[in-house]
Amino acid sequence: MRKPVEESPVKNSGLAGRVIDLWLAAGSGALVLLISVLNLIGTKGSVALNQGDLADAVREALGLPVVLTHVVAAGLVVLTLHIAYPVALCGIKRVALAGTRANESSITTLACLIMGWLFLLLVNAKSFPASTHVDLLGISDSPQLVNYFILGFGFIGIPVACLIAATRLLCRYSALSLFSVAIVLFSVAWGTLNDHPRGSAAEPNLIVIGVDSLRPDFAYGEYAFASDTPAIDSFVAAATNFVDATTPVARTFPAWASLLTGLYPHNSGIRVNLQQVSATQKDLFITHVLREHGYRTYYATDEARFSNIDQSYGFDKILTPVMGATDFLIGEALDLPLTNVFANLPFAESMLPWISGNRAVDHAYAPATFSRKLERSIDGFLEDSGDNPVFMAIHLCLPHWPYSFGSLSNVLPGPQAGDKVKEIDDSTIRSYSRALEAADIQIEGLIKHLAARGVLDHAVVALVSDHGESFHALDPVPAHKDTGETLPAAAGHGADVFGDSSYHVIVAISNFRAGEPANTRGELDRRPVQLLDVLPMMIESAKLPISIPGLDGQRRAELGETRFRPRETGVTMPGLFAAKIDQGLLARQGIESYEIGDDARIMFKGEFLESPSTLKDFGVERDGDLLISSRRDPKTGRSTDFMMVDQDQMTWQNIDEGSLLETHAEMIRWLSVLSE
Repeated sequence: MRKPVEESPVKNSGLAGRVIDLWLAAGSGALVLLISVLNLIGTKGSVALNQGDLADAVREALGLPVVLTHVVAAGLVVLTLHIAYPVALCGIKRVALAGTRANESSITTLACLIMGWLFLLLVNAKSFPASTHVDLLGISDSPQLVNYFILGFGFIGIPVACLIAATRLLCRYSALSLFSVAIVLFSVAWGTLNDHPRGSAAEPNLIVIGVDSLRPDFAYGEYAFASDTPAIDSFVAAATNFVDATTPVARTFPAWASLLTGLYPHNSGIRVNLQQVSATQKDLFITHVLREHGYRTYYATDEARFSNIDQSYGFDKILTPVMGATDFLIGEALDLPLTNVFANLPFAESMLPWISGNRAVDHAYAPATFSRKLERSIDGFLEDSGDNPVFMAIHLCLPHWPYSFGSLSNVLPGPQAGDKVKEIDDSTIRSYSRALEAADIQIEGLIKHLAARGVLDHAVVALVSDHGESFHALDPVPAHKDTGETLPAAAGHGADVFGDSSYHVIVAISNFRAGEPANTRGELDRRPVQLLDVLPMMIESAKLPISIPGLDGQRRAELGETRFRPRETGVTMPGLFAAKIDQGLLARQGIESYEIGDDARIMFKGEFLESPSTLKDFGVERDGDLLISSRRDPKTGRSTDFMMVDQDQMTWQNIDEGSLLETHAEMIRWLSVLSE
């Protein structure tokens, strides 16, 4: 009688080893996830959960189906990543060590997993110092030799193991592998051969590149030494630079709305960030007119928490982070070492759309990640546009507060010898300068990409900022002409009307031919302009037969040597006047002003806009004189004070309404219109 064939003990142990590896991998992923979540709740989460208004807002948001769907999806992605990463480590280990006794050892598996997770924690700590988990398990304080060993395991050991594993698999499945490689190479070659620049349309392309919070004096003025911005410098040097340019509101959404409508905020009706959709006249946007004249329109930004511009504003395609309450909730909740790293890997960006390339999630933002996404999005838009001319508006938000991002922590070391910002002994301003330098690199890459795709063969390009930025350490505050009393100044932008540094913006317009500026030397135009003039001047420069009646914006031919320029604050919170801004305090102060719609969009409450004069300060500037009407008393409806600021001398004085009516009648008329 034949004896039954006994199963190979090697195969049995191999199967058992695989099962053990899977259990160890899943367990390690669950443990790291649990530790990370507890650490996150112990820091960021506890602040939100212990504040009544914030906790109520979180519960309200989670009650919306669209938000809950995103939260569940994000949770599944996070769980999948925390299982897939250690399983992949074990898989690489098993293939690379196949046939060896160490491959079946649980100790080898544990060592591999521990080193893999330590490597990830260390990369997170070094790449994202603003992350909550920088000090998790004391990884950032470990000796340098230990750091080098862990990094060596990740950057050398894992790639070598992958190479060995790939070689083994190629030898095992040589025919299939060679066929697959051939297919991949053919696809790459075919894509390269067919990657031609787009055809040149008869009408020039119109491109607006916006930079959030960009102060002109940090680009080419008094403080230009503080930042290295070659792309901005070279663009402005070859452009028509309107050196006396201001924004009517130093807040992103109303500023961009003025640019895209050619209207003052009180005429467009868009006066605050997160404007009520029902109160927004989207048909006023010039993008609709451009589409009627054959233009394809595109909008992109890396931050959309306070400016929810979408396709309904006249854009054929947009690239923005996920908008609404979802962005606020998930963006902060996904501060996990694994998601921070994976969100910035090219093959994983689409898995984490809530944080990948999202400037608002500053702890995990890498400028290069958004630039990659932007270039791919632009390529798809251009392919869809064919030979039609294009209008593109791209807003880069790196220099926006809190200035920190990814590899740039909010806490910088003091100025060092040879440091370009050594003359400014303020960590906040140094952070701003470094963020501006990173944005400049993005601008350089964007212009090169547009040129390579033929967009700049025939184009008019504008470089603008939506508003500037105020710094206590740099900006003088007006003092009373007689007593020397100073006005209460706010940091940031849009909190007061006399801080010219937050209203002064860059506006530079250049014609491009064959991918280069048409003029090698630019010119300075010192006439007063505002953001609402940008599109009328671009249309004029492009010589387009487009006439849009009713615009407040002026073409260059219409500009005068003097001009009344109204300005108004955003809706400001007391926390903005503090020497050091507290994010939690601002959130608590502002939460009562906003509501969440059924689509999870966060909007400014309509009742707060019924009487804007009780929430805003207004000013009218002309020839260096700035007349300010402070907020009206909600009971009497009258302004509590009028002030005249001499912007050249940086002095102010109270002026009674009677004398104003005699000498500044037009300014009074403007203030009356603004405060209605």
